[in-house]
Amino acid sequence: MLSNVVNANGNGVQQLQPTVTNRTPVTGVLSGNYLGLKPPCNAIITPWRNYTYQTLHVELKGSADAHVLHVALNRPKRINAFSMQMWKDIKHCFTQVNEDSRVRCILLSGNGPKGFTAGLDLTDPDLASMFGAAPDPNDPESPDFPRMALRAGQLVLFLQDCLASVRKCRVPVVAVAHGIAYGAGIDLLSQVDIRIASPDVRFSIREVLVGMAADVGTLQFFPLICGSDSVVRELCYTGRDFGAEEAKDLGFVSKIEQDALSAGLKLCEDIASNSPVAVVGIKHVLEYGREAQTAMQLKHNAVWNQAMVLGSRDMMKTIAHTMSKKPGKPRFSKL
Repeated sequence: MLSNVVNANGNGVQQLQPTVTNRTPVTGVLSGNYLGLKPPCNAIITPWRNYTYQTLHVELKGSADAHVLHVALNRPKRINAFSMQMWKDIKHCFTQVNEDSRVRCILLSGNGPKGFTAGLDLTDPDLASMFGAAPDPNDPESPDFPRMALRAGQLVLFLQDCLASVRKCRVPVVAVAHGIAYGAGIDLLSQVDIRIASPDVRFSIREVLVGMAADVGTLQFFPLICGSDSVVRELCYTGRDFGAEEAKDLGFVSKIEQDALSAGLKLCEDIASNSPVAVVGIKHVLEYGREAQTAMQLKHNAVWNQAMVLGSRDMMKTIAHTMSKKPGKPRFSKL
Protein backbone atom coordinates (compact mmCIF):
# COMPACT_ATOMS: atom_id res chain seq x y z
CA MET A 1 0.00 0.00 0.00
CA LEU A 2 0.97 3.66 -0.16
CA SER A 3 2.10 5.18 3.11
CA ASN A 4 2.10 8.97 3.21
CA VAL A 5 5.11 10.65 4.81
CA VAL A 6 6.46 14.18 4.87
CA ASN A 7 10.01 14.97 3.84
CA ALA A 8 12.35 17.62 5.25
CA ASN A 9 10.80 20.32 3.04
CA GLY A 10 7.30 19.51 4.19
CA ASN A 11 6.27 18.13 0.79
CA GLY A 12 4.08 15.08 0.56
CA VAL A 13 5.93 11.99 -0.66
CA GLN A 14 4.48 8.54 -1.12
CA GLN A 15 6.74 5.65 -0.21
CA LEU A 16 6.19 2.66 -2.48
CA GLN A 17 5.57 -0.68 -0.82
CA PRO A 18 4.63 -4.01 -2.41
CA THR A 19 1.02 -5.11 -2.09
CA VAL A 20 -0.32 -8.64 -2.49
CA THR A 21 -3.04 -8.95 -5.11
CA ASN A 22 -5.51 -11.67 -6.01
CA ARG A 23 -6.04 -10.48 -9.55
CA THR A 24 -6.49 -13.09 -12.25
CA PRO A 25 -3.38 -13.71 -14.38
CA VAL A 26 -3.54 -12.12 -17.80
CA THR A 27 -3.20 -14.70 -20.55
CA GLY A 28 -4.44 -12.84 -23.63
CA VAL A 29 -2.58 -10.42 -25.86
CA LEU A 30 -3.67 -6.91 -24.95
CA SER A 31 -1.70 -4.98 -27.58
CA GLY A 32 1.58 -4.90 -29.49
CA ASN A 33 4.71 -5.55 -27.45
CA TYR A 34 6.49 -2.33 -28.46
CA LEU A 35 7.01 0.14 -25.59
CA GLY A 36 5.87 -2.46 -23.07
CA LEU A 37 2.26 -2.56 -24.24
CA LYS A 38 2.13 -6.36 -24.11
CA PRO A 39 2.54 -7.95 -20.65
CA PRO A 40 4.47 -11.18 -20.26
CA CYS A 41 2.34 -14.28 -20.71
CA ASN A 42 0.62 -15.23 -17.41
CA ALA A 43 1.83 -11.99 -15.78
CA ILE A 44 -0.26 -10.63 -12.93
CA ILE A 45 -1.03 -7.00 -13.73
CA THR A 46 -1.32 -5.12 -10.47
CA PRO A 47 -1.33 -1.37 -9.73
CA TRP A 48 1.20 -1.80 -6.90
CA ARG A 49 4.92 -2.28 -7.47
CA ASN A 50 7.97 -2.60 -5.23
CA TYR A 51 10.58 -0.06 -6.29
CA THR A 52 13.31 -0.88 -3.78
CA TYR A 53 16.83 -0.96 -5.26
CA GLN A 54 20.45 -0.91 -4.13
CA THR A 55 21.50 1.89 -6.50
CA LEU A 56 18.27 3.83 -7.16
CA HIS A 57 15.97 5.84 -4.92
CA VAL A 58 12.40 5.72 -6.22
CA GLU A 59 9.31 7.47 -4.94
CA LEU A 60 5.91 8.55 -6.21
CA LYS A 61 5.89 12.33 -5.96
CA GLY A 62 3.09 14.54 -4.68
CA SER A 63 -0.47 13.44 -4.04
CA ALA A 64 -2.00 10.09 -4.85
CA ASP A 65 -3.23 11.38 -8.24
CA ALA A 66 0.04 13.09 -9.24
CA HIS A 67 1.19 10.06 -11.26
CA VAL A 68 4.87 11.13 -11.37
CA LEU A 69 7.53 8.58 -10.44
CA HIS A 70 10.87 10.09 -9.37
CA VAL A 71 13.83 7.81 -10.11
CA ALA A 72 17.18 9.04 -8.74
CA LEU A 73 20.58 7.45 -9.34
CA ASN A 74 21.70 6.85 -5.79
CA ARG A 75 25.44 6.24 -5.40
CA PRO A 76 26.43 9.78 -4.37
CA LYS A 77 29.76 8.75 -2.82
CA ARG A 78 30.81 7.48 -6.28
CA ILE A 79 29.11 10.43 -8.07
CA ASN A 80 26.49 7.88 -9.15
CA ALA A 81 29.01 5.93 -11.23
CA PHE A 82 27.47 3.01 -13.11
CA SER A 83 28.17 -0.28 -11.36
CA MET A 84 26.86 -3.55 -12.77
CA GLN A 85 24.13 -3.45 -10.12
CA MET A 86 23.00 -0.02 -11.30
CA TRP A 87 22.61 -1.25 -14.89
CA LYS A 88 20.46 -4.13 -13.60
CA ASP A 89 18.40 -1.85 -11.33
CA ILE A 90 17.68 0.58 -14.17
CA LYS A 91 16.47 -2.23 -16.42
CA HIS A 92 14.21 -3.70 -13.74
CA CYS A 93 12.78 -0.35 -12.67
CA PHE A 94 11.92 1.00 -16.10
CA THR A 95 10.55 -2.35 -17.26
CA GLN A 96 8.38 -2.61 -14.17
CA VAL A 97 6.86 0.83 -14.82
CA ASN A 98 5.11 -0.63 -17.87
CA GLU A 99 2.94 -2.67 -15.53
CA ASP A 100 2.20 0.14 -13.06
CA SER A 101 -1.07 1.88 -13.91
CA ARG A 102 -0.37 4.80 -11.55
CA VAL A 103 2.67 6.13 -13.42
CA ARG A 104 2.12 8.58 -16.27
CA CYS A 105 5.50 10.30 -16.33
CA ILE A 106 8.97 9.70 -14.85
CA LEU A 107 11.42 12.25 -13.47
CA LEU A 108 15.04 11.02 -13.65
CA SER A 109 17.85 12.67 -11.69
CA GLY A 110 21.06 11.95 -9.77
CA ASN A 111 21.45 12.22 -6.00
CA GLY A 112 24.32 14.12 -4.39
CA PRO A 113 25.87 17.56 -4.94
CA LYS A 114 28.65 16.52 -7.34
CA GLY A 115 26.65 15.46 -10.32
CA PHE A 116 24.22 13.35 -12.31
CA THR A 117 26.82 10.61 -12.90
CA ALA A 118 30.56 10.22 -13.39
CA GLY A 119 29.94 7.48 -15.97
CA LEU A 120 31.14 3.88 -15.88
CA ASP A 121 32.53 2.66 -12.56
CA LEU A 122 35.92 1.28 -13.62
CA THR A 123 36.49 -0.07 -10.10
CA ASP A 124 33.58 -2.51 -10.45
CA PRO A 125 35.23 -5.90 -11.12
CA ASP A 126 32.19 -7.15 -13.05
CA LEU A 127 32.74 -4.37 -15.59
CA ALA A 128 36.49 -3.72 -15.51
CA SER A 129 37.41 -7.38 -16.05
CA MET A 130 35.77 -7.37 -19.47
CA PHE A 131 37.82 -4.51 -20.95
CA GLY A 132 41.52 -4.26 -21.64
CA ALA A 133 42.00 -7.90 -20.63
CA ALA A 134 44.30 -10.46 -22.26
CA PRO A 135 44.57 -14.27 -22.07
CA ASP A 136 46.91 -15.68 -19.42
CA PRO A 137 49.68 -17.59 -21.30
CA ASN A 138 50.53 -19.53 -18.12
CA ASP A 139 47.01 -20.89 -17.70
CA PRO A 140 45.86 -23.25 -20.48
CA GLU A 141 42.30 -23.12 -19.14
CA SER A 142 42.07 -19.32 -19.25
CA PRO A 143 39.76 -17.93 -21.98
CA ASP A 144 41.45 -17.09 -25.29
CA PHE A 145 40.67 -13.95 -27.31
CA PRO A 146 37.66 -15.40 -29.20
CA ARG A 147 36.02 -16.55 -25.94
CA MET A 148 36.80 -13.26 -24.24
CA ALA A 149 35.38 -11.41 -27.26
CA LEU A 150 32.15 -13.39 -27.02
CA ARG A 151 31.80 -12.47 -23.35
CA ALA A 152 32.60 -8.81 -24.00
CA GLY A 153 30.07 -8.69 -26.82
CA GLN A 154 27.40 -10.26 -24.63
CA LEU A 155 28.13 -7.68 -21.94
CA VAL A 156 27.79 -4.73 -24.34
CA LEU A 157 24.50 -6.07 -25.71
CA PHE A 158 23.27 -6.51 -22.13
CA LEU A 159 24.18 -2.92 -21.22
CA GLN A 160 22.47 -1.67 -24.39
CA ASP A 161 19.36 -3.59 -23.38
CA CYS A 162 19.41 -2.07 -19.89
CA LEU A 163 19.31 1.47 -21.29
CA ALA A 164 16.81 0.46 -23.97
CA SER A 165 14.36 -0.11 -21.11
CA VAL A 166 14.43 3.66 -20.52
CA ARG A 167 13.82 4.44 -24.19
CA LYS A 168 11.08 1.80 -24.49
CA CYS A 169 9.34 2.73 -21.25
CA ARG A 170 5.78 3.46 -22.31
CA VAL A 171 5.53 6.80 -20.43
CA PRO A 172 7.66 9.91 -21.04
CA VAL A 173 10.92 10.26 -19.09
CA VAL A 174 12.15 13.75 -18.17
CA ALA A 175 15.78 13.89 -17.03
CA VAL A 176 17.42 16.60 -14.94
CA ALA A 177 21.22 16.85 -15.11
CA HIS A 178 23.50 18.77 -12.75
CA GLY A 179 27.24 18.82 -12.05
CA ILE A 180 29.11 16.03 -13.83
CA ALA A 181 27.30 14.06 -16.55
CA TYR A 182 29.98 11.97 -18.22
CA GLY A 183 30.22 8.88 -20.43
CA ALA A 184 27.40 6.48 -19.56
CA GLY A 185 25.49 9.54 -18.38
CA ILE A 186 25.26 10.74 -21.99
CA ASP A 187 24.21 7.23 -23.02
CA LEU A 188 21.41 7.38 -20.45
CA LEU A 189 20.36 10.96 -21.20
CA SER A 190 20.20 10.15 -24.91
CA GLN A 191 17.48 7.55 -24.16
CA VAL A 192 15.03 9.89 -22.38
CA ASP A 193 12.31 12.09 -23.88
CA ILE A 194 13.22 15.50 -22.47
CA ARG A 195 16.36 16.88 -20.81
CA ILE A 196 16.64 19.87 -18.45
CA ALA A 197 20.02 21.21 -17.36
CA SER A 198 21.21 22.94 -14.23
CA PRO A 199 23.54 25.89 -15.02
CA ASP A 200 26.49 24.05 -13.42
CA VAL A 201 26.26 20.89 -15.55
CA ARG A 202 29.32 19.59 -17.43
CA PHE A 203 28.64 17.01 -20.12
CA SER A 204 31.27 14.84 -21.80
CA ILE A 205 31.22 11.93 -24.25
CA ARG A 206 34.07 10.43 -22.29
CA GLU A 207 34.66 7.06 -23.93
CA VAL A 208 37.37 8.26 -26.33
CA LEU A 209 39.43 9.28 -23.30
CA VAL A 210 39.44 5.68 -22.07
CA GLY A 211 40.41 4.27 -25.46
CA MET A 212 37.09 3.11 -26.91
CA ALA A 213 34.12 4.16 -29.00
CA ALA A 214 30.93 4.78 -27.04
CA ASP A 215 28.85 1.64 -27.55
CA VAL A 216 25.70 1.82 -25.41
CA GLY A 217 23.67 4.37 -27.37
CA THR A 218 25.43 7.74 -27.55
CA LEU A 219 26.72 7.34 -31.12
CA GLN A 220 23.24 6.30 -32.27
CA PHE A 221 20.95 8.71 -30.41
CA PHE A 222 23.04 11.80 -29.59
CA PRO A 223 23.39 12.74 -33.31
CA LEU A 224 19.61 12.30 -33.81
CA ILE A 225 18.92 14.68 -30.92
CA CYS A 226 21.45 17.39 -31.75
CA GLY A 227 21.33 19.75 -34.70
CA SER A 228 24.99 20.04 -35.72
CA ASP A 229 26.78 16.99 -37.11
CA SER A 230 30.08 18.90 -37.04
CA VAL A 231 29.85 19.70 -33.32
CA VAL A 232 28.61 16.19 -32.50
CA ARG A 233 31.68 14.69 -34.17
CA GLU A 234 33.96 17.16 -32.40
CA LEU A 235 32.53 16.23 -29.02
CA CYS A 236 32.80 12.48 -29.76
CA TYR A 237 36.35 12.68 -31.16
CA THR A 238 37.77 14.92 -28.39
CA GLY A 239 35.81 13.95 -25.27
CA ARG A 240 35.90 17.60 -24.19
CA ASP A 241 33.45 19.02 -21.67
CA PHE A 242 30.51 21.11 -22.83
CA GLY A 243 28.21 23.09 -20.62
CA ALA A 244 24.52 23.89 -20.33
CA GLU A 245 24.49 26.75 -22.84
CA GLU A 246 26.26 24.73 -25.55
CA ALA A 247 23.98 21.76 -24.86
CA LYS A 248 20.93 24.02 -25.28
CA ASP A 249 22.32 25.48 -28.52
CA LEU A 250 22.76 21.93 -29.82
CA GLY A 251 19.22 20.96 -28.83
CA PHE A 252 20.46 18.32 -26.38
CA VAL A 253 18.61 20.05 -23.51
CA SER A 254 15.39 21.99 -23.92
CA LYS A 255 15.94 24.44 -21.08
CA ILE A 256 18.35 25.58 -18.35
CA GLU A 257 16.85 26.10 -14.91
CA GLN A 258 18.42 27.30 -11.66
CA ASP A 259 16.16 24.90 -9.77
CA ALA A 260 16.20 22.21 -12.41
CA LEU A 261 14.67 19.50 -10.23
CA SER A 262 11.59 21.61 -9.43
CA ALA A 263 11.26 22.60 -13.08
CA GLY A 264 11.49 18.95 -14.09
CA LEU A 265 8.82 17.93 -11.59
CA LYS A 266 6.47 20.67 -12.79
CA LEU A 267 6.93 19.56 -16.40
CA CYS A 268 6.22 15.94 -15.41
CA GLU A 269 3.06 17.02 -13.60
CA ASP A 270 1.92 18.97 -16.70
CA ILE A 271 2.48 15.91 -18.90
CA ALA A 272 0.78 13.59 -16.39
CA SER A 273 -2.32 15.83 -16.31
CA ASN A 274 -3.04 15.01 -19.97
CA SER A 275 -4.81 11.93 -21.28
CA PRO A 276 -2.49 8.98 -20.51
CA VAL A 277 -3.78 7.17 -23.60
CA ALA A 278 -2.86 10.13 -25.80
CA VAL A 279 0.58 10.57 -24.23
CA VAL A 280 1.46 6.87 -24.52
CA GLY A 281 0.27 6.92 -28.13
CA ILE A 282 2.42 9.92 -28.99
CA LYS A 283 5.53 8.31 -27.52
CA HIS A 284 4.82 5.03 -29.28
CA VAL A 285 4.61 6.72 -32.69
CA LEU A 286 7.65 8.96 -32.12
CA GLU A 287 9.80 6.02 -31.04
CA TYR A 288 8.66 3.52 -33.65
CA GLY A 289 10.63 4.98 -36.58
CA ARG A 290 13.72 5.76 -34.50
CA GLU A 291 13.85 2.22 -33.13
CA ALA A 292 13.96 0.66 -36.60
CA GLN A 293 16.70 3.08 -37.64
CA THR A 294 19.03 2.44 -34.70
CA ALA A 295 18.67 -1.29 -33.92
CA MET A 296 21.29 -2.49 -36.43
CA GLN A 297 23.59 0.44 -35.61
CA LEU A 298 23.70 -0.61 -31.96
CA LYS A 299 24.52 -4.22 -32.87
CA HIS A 300 27.27 -3.08 -35.26
CA ASN A 301 28.69 -0.83 -32.54
CA ALA A 302 28.85 -3.77 -30.11
CA VAL A 303 30.58 -6.02 -32.66
CA TRP A 304 33.14 -3.31 -33.50
CA ASN A 305 34.17 -2.84 -29.88
CA GLN A 306 34.09 -6.60 -29.34
CA ALA A 307 36.81 -6.89 -31.97
CA MET A 308 38.79 -3.68 -31.44
CA VAL A 309 38.79 -3.01 -27.70
CA LEU A 310 39.44 -6.42 -26.18
CA GLY A 311 43.10 -6.62 -25.19
CA SER A 312 43.72 -3.08 -26.45
CA ARG A 313 46.93 -1.56 -25.05
CA ASP A 314 45.34 1.85 -25.59
CA MET A 315 42.50 1.05 -23.24
CA MET A 316 44.81 -0.42 -20.59
CA LYS A 317 47.00 2.71 -20.84
CA THR A 318 44.09 5.12 -20.55
CA ILE A 319 42.47 3.29 -17.63
CA ALA A 320 45.79 3.15 -15.75
CA HIS A 321 46.40 6.83 -16.52
CA THR A 322 42.91 7.79 -15.33
CA MET A 323 43.31 5.84 -12.09
CA SER A 324 46.68 7.50 -11.42
CA LYS A 325 45.04 10.95 -11.77
CA LYS A 326 48.08 12.23 -13.67
CA PRO A 327 47.54 15.32 -15.83
CA GLY A 328 47.48 15.17 -19.61
CA LYS A 329 47.09 12.06 -21.76
CA PRO A 330 49.19 8.90 -22.16
CA ARG A 331 51.29 8.36 -25.31
CA PHE A 332 49.93 5.89 -27.84
CA SER A 333 51.64 3.64 -30.40
CA LYS A 334 51.16 3.96 -34.17
CA LEU A 335 48.16 2.30 -35.81
